[in-house]
Amino acid sequence: MTAVGFVAADIEGRIIPAHNSVLQPIFDLLSRSGFDCKWGQYSEPWGTISGVDRNSVSCWVTCEPGMPSNQFIDRTFFHPHGLHPTESAYVMARAPNEEYRPWLGYLSPGSYWSGYINSTYTERGDALHAGRLPVTGWAKMDAAFEPNVKEKTIQAHGLDLPYSKTVLYAPTGNWDWASSFDKSIKTILTIFEGLAYNLIVKTGNYAMSFQEYGTLLDYLTKGPKHIRGIHYDANVVPLYTLADAVITDGSSVAWEAIALDKPTIQLNNMIDAVTSLVPGILDCENCPYGAYDPNSKPPLEIRALFKQYPKCRFCGGVEKTGLEGLRETIIRNVENPNEHADIRHEWAKKVNSPCDGHVAERCVAEIRRIAGI
Repeated sequence: MTAVGFVAADIEGRIIPAHNSVLQPIFDLLSRSGFDCKWGQYSEPWGTISGVDRNSVSCWVTCEPGMPSNQFIDRTFFHPHGLHPTESAYVMARAPNEEYRPWLGYLSPGSYWSGYINSTYTERGDALHAGRLPVTGWAKMDAAFEPNVKEKTIQAHGLDLPYSKTVLYAPTGNWDWASSFDKSIKTILTIFEGLAYNLIVKTGNYAMSFQEYGTLLDYLTKGPKHIRGIHYDANVVPLYTLADAVITDGSSVAWEAIALDKPTIQLNNMIDAVTSLVPGILDCENCPYGAYDPNSKPPLEIRALFKQYPKCRFCGGVEKTGLEGLRETIIRNVENPNEHADIRHEWAKKVNSPCDGHVAERCVAEIRRIAGI
């Protein structure tokens, strides 16, 4: 039986379900197709599978750009757990101090990402482009197409949603970018105390280290019935099916939600503003290149940029905003979801498409074709 290894990062040995969920649909389908699929370890020696000689593994599939070494990189497929150009860049910029060897293949969530690699790292991009940069879609999104997903999600989390409309707040799970959650959570909770919408708060992997995480937990124990929290280990994708609109920041949640045609609000109050602007302003055809200069001291205020180039508020397919006026922005997105649907659809097609419940099938087909297994 052909062995295929799967590798996702852990936190000091603890599995990160949000990362594993990216690969699980591929793992399950390959297993059902008769392959011997095993989870390997992320730490060195990378890819180690108990009782299995690494040299006998036909190929690996990983969702992590930060591969500790490139020993097996030319036998490894990359299917990212997050969607940012910095992560995609890793595909072509691995192991700069070692002999360059390209990944076996990059299973791209959308044409934007494979195009980014080829345009940014032309020489190296060409090395992968010969049939090894297929646009498959993002496998984790298949969970949104499971039968009766809404009912199952409500039951799984014990949700009681008294209002007819629901907003999902899902900030980034990275502790480096916790600034948005810490600045925003009190304002968001206060806003929803006065709105007839359900609010579901789904934090990320490192939320317990955020300064205001305790504030959220305390609030949820005694707050109103229509505001509920979801454990940070839960898979966020099924929650999108419950949402009429989504609020996030620099998280890849933005590019996940718009693929399901959810109006998405992206808070721009992070320390690293670029993270919540790409894709978007730096790629936007509505304003001249360089309109936003992340290296300026201090950086150009984002609100000033929106004032100068109003269309930039929606480039990337999400509405970028600060806390000022957030209440009105939420209401408008919930009550008028089609107001900016055209640009949302345009960007969803670039960054997370196809999104049709059959992504794992395409990934498995490409793995078998490229690896010859």
